[in-house]
Amino acid sequence: MYTSHEMRSTAQTDYRWEVYAELVIDVPKYKYYDFTLSDSTNIILYRVDNNYYLQNVSYIYAEDNDGLKYILIDNNMNGSYTDVQDRIMFSSWNPYSKNSSYRKSLFLVSNKWYEINYLSTEYFLDFATTADVLTMDYKNDKYISGSDKGKIFFKNLPEKATFQINGKRYALNDRERGFKSEYGMYKITIKKRGYLDYDTVVVVDEKSPAAIISYKNTDIASTVEIQNIYSDGYFVNVSNNRGFRKTFYNLNKIEVPVGFNNFEIQTDGITVAKNLRSSAEGQNAIDFEQELKTQIPPEEEKKK
Repeated sequence: MYTSHEMRSTAQTDYRWEVYAELVIDVPKYKYYDFTLSDSTNIILYRVDNNYYLQNVSYIYAEDNDGLKYILIDNNMNGSYTDVQDRIMFSSWNPYSKNSSYRKSLFLVSNKWYEINYLSTEYFLDFATTADVLTMDYKNDKYISGSDKGKIFFKNLPEKATFQINGKRYALNDRERGFKSEYGMYKITIKKRGYLDYDTVVVVDEKSPAAIISYKNTDIASTVEIQNIYSDGYFVNVSNNRGFRKTFYNLNKIEVPVGFNNFEIQTDGITVAKNLRSSAEGQNAIDFEQELKTQIPPEEEKKK
């Protein structure tokens, strides 16, 4: 017997649901032949129903003294592997091999495709191939052992702006600011809400010990949100016919020019392309999961 105002404790079960995209495509097995040419280029030839097909891109492979592997693909299929459109993967770990152990791959994500242009503009990495040698040049290497310092000055900075130096963010309170810096190459990004980023690269060295960056007004931007993408490493390449081209990494909100832009979202071997007209006001979004579904062939959709 309980009274009308008696308090009782009971167990409660909470359920939390997680939604994720799953793409399953049956890929038939074909016999193939892998050839290494005299210039170290690798090509793959597939045999399908007594016919032979050449893989659409060839690749080259390299390994350094520390066991880090490099794979470059000729993405634009012109015979060169170090063009801005070509791609490279850093691979140091095979989870299916007992003889392989995890090791951090530089400051980049292992087993992810990087566009050469992105590594050049964001990390100052250049690549070249000669005979059987792949050369990777980090432009700031020559400054690492030195202790000389210079200065970087900022002028005409907008109010409430932020800026990034080689990826590290700082807040700005003054309309002009200068600070000491070690010799080296720096990528500067100045951000003002509602406007496109102002990007520039400066070099501080014995020839130019004082770099002056004078902010110039940029065009009004539209914010585009990348929705429903479940990946720890993805790229968004944005371009238009007005000369804009920029790559964003692991950002779900990006600032792009107002109007029509071409978006190419790359992750885990999957590429989603979308042409979108965005405005400075209102919601602009690309639903990665929905766009991915529209690219599945009807017969594959039925199989699911």
